[in-house]
Amino acid sequence: MNVLIVYWHPEPNSFNGAMFRRAIESFEAAGHEVKTSDLHEMNFNPVSDDIISPMLTTLSSSNSN
Repeated sequence: MNVLIVYWHPEPNSFNGAMFRRAIESFEAAGHEVKTSDLHEMNFNPVSDDIISPMLTTLSSSNSN
């Protein structure tokens, strides 16, 4: 089975980090192929600039009145 584990935490030595590593080890030991995505390491921003920029422009215009 192919497994994708998506993870985000700023501290790799946290409990979440330990669970992340243990999950990888467990799946691999069971013979599964594991891919991971560490969103913190990737500097993932959950808010798209395509959404935020127009909102900021609207807020800026309404505050200048």
